[in-house]
Amino acid sequence: MVRVALIALLCTWTLCAQAKVLYTGTSVPGSQGWVGPFFVLPQLDPAGFVRLDTTASSALQDGYARIEPLLRSDLGFRIDFTAKVEGETHGNNNRAGFSVIVTDQNKHGIELGFWTDHVWAQNFELTNGTVPTFTHGTDATFTTTDMTDYSLTVVGGHYTLRAGGTQLFNGDTIFYDAPGLLGSDVPYRTPNVLFFGDDTTSAAAKFDLKSVSVVTVPEPAALSFLGLGLAFLVFAARASRGHRRG
Repeated sequence: MVRVALIALLCTWTLCAQAKVLYTGTSVPGSQGWVGPFFVLPQLDPAGFVRLDTTASSALQDGYARIEPLLRSDLGFRIDFTAKVEGETHGNNNRAGFSVIVTDQNKHGIELGFWTDHVWAQNFELTNGTVPTFTHGTDATFTTTDMTDYSLTVVGGHYTLRAGGTQLFNGDTIFYDAPGLLGSDVPYRTPNVLFFGDDTTSAAAKFDLKSVSVVTVPEPAALSFLGLGLAFLVFAARASRGHRRG
């Protein structure tokens, strides 16, 4: 009986920790379930990554987007991605030519801006209650011109960004109540969105994307429940052995 319960508990843990590959650099993102780019031709490199370049004009907005049901903050998730910024220009300090944007089931999320020497979080407010205003938020000095493994974890209303296993910064998720690409609701006002690219006319970038995956990350309460369940099963197993010996 204890063995059956232990197997059930491990199966529950497996369901809580799903992993899904969203992109590999073996083909362009459009062939792997992504939408876009629309105006710039992506360049697939034999080294195993895809390059997008919007530096021809700051007016260009382009990138890769997809809807992903696993992006649920109530369950918790982690986005693992490998990327490199080849070059970036911005007309003001509140925007970046390469951004990673994620929204959860409630349209709350985080936008990360990448310059060649900084990674930072995009803040947001409605000025005078109506005007969407993006500002430069939490910032980390970091060289993005090397191919780097990043991980973005979102659990509940909080996020944490790591690069190469080292935490860069964390904070609270945000509802960016603003028009998105070409005036649409994507990505900001759409749930469960993941976007890599240039979503502003105030900046431009050339960036490489090698891989993207999502892993569900149980909230601390779920981990505690599973831990207590495992501890109980271990205690029950020992008690059962002791009873048989007696």
